[in-house]
Amino acid sequence: MKGDHEDKVDMVRDLLRHGKGMIEIMNFTKLSAEEFTAIKNKLDDKKEKEFNDRLI
Repeated sequence: MKGDHEDKVDMVRDLLRHGKGMIEIMNFTKLSAEEFTAIKNKLDDKKEKEFNDRLI
């Protein structure tokens, strides 16, 4: 069973894929700006790492 944090990360990922903005996501998930930014940065880093791994 997933934890609450993992559920929020999945929710943020899905909402970003649907083109939702930071404020809209923060209102929907009840995350603070710092929490949202931390999750988004980790998702961006993971996406960039996966992209670079395919190039090697």
